[in-house]
Amino acid sequence: QQTSPEKQVSAADHQYSTASPQSMKRKFHQTVDALQVCKKRLKLGQQQTRRLKKKVEALQNAIDSMQSSHMISESSPRSGCITRPGHSQTLPLASWAERHLAS
Repeated sequence: QQTSPEKQVSAADHQYSTASPQSMKRKFHQTVDALQVCKKRLKLGQQQTRRLKKKVEALQNAIDSMQSSHMISESSPRSGCITRPGHSQTLPLASWAERHLAS
């Protein structure tokens, strides 16, 4: 019985073929591990983005409340200084934010 060359397929002809089931299992586990690492990095990136968005929102709320209480002018909300009610001295906005938004 002789088979034609078209029907003879070797394992080297295809990228998805492997020499042994053990090597295929090893590649599978490596792929699963790589997937888990990528999912963890994605989750950490999403958490960091969420934290930064909350911080931006808190700072914007602080600016809005200071504008409404006339501690800073509405024309220049990022001027860098605030005026404390009843005081003539100004306070740097960064130090106020550090004290009031430390978390």
